[in-house]
Amino acid sequence: MGLRTKRAEKGDKGKGSKAPCGLTSVGVGVSGGTGKAEKRWSQREGKGDKLFSRLLEAKTLAEVRILLSTRTSVYWENHYIFGRTSPQREKLLGEQSKDLIIINTVVPFLYTYGLHKADEGMCERAGRFLEELKAENNHIIRSWSDAGLPVASAADSQALIQLQKEYCDKRKCLYCRFGYEYLRKK
Repeated sequence: MGLRTKRAEKGDKGKGSKAPCGLTSVGVGVSGGTGKAEKRWSQREGKGDKLFSRLLEAKTLAEVRILLSTRTSVYWENHYIFGRTSPQREKLLGEQSKDLIIINTVVPFLYTYGLHKADEGMCERAGRFLEELKAENNHIIRSWSDAGLPVASAADSQALIQLQKEYCDKRKCLYCRFGYEYLRKK
């Protein structure tokens, strides 16, 4: 049965296919349209029904974003908290949320699975996704930018977050090239 539930197979009138967790797959791509590529990735049947398989098959960021285009179940359209109704509102993942999921979940997954399967192409695809995505916008990245380091892509932001965790947070400034140069100039 894959990601479709019995309710969806019996002719449920909602958009897309219902997932067991209450999320609905919709065919909306980056452009907001529902073109042939979006429909192909959002309505695929058979072997590609599993999210795991579909992520492995996705060759572009646009295809991954389509896979992450989900909707909540009907219940959550008028609830934010269990048992307490709120005004009716469609809730979708925003582009920044999708990008953060790709950066922090999809890319590490693809890279690690590529290493496990000795698939260099999968590892390169993970790296390409990081290079294509915009840098994260958080206090760590803003601090590095304020210090004069350019942050152009998600690959740069991930590297700087790692430096922050391994050197700055542990007060190992002299072991870090940036910290050493910074302190030397002072």
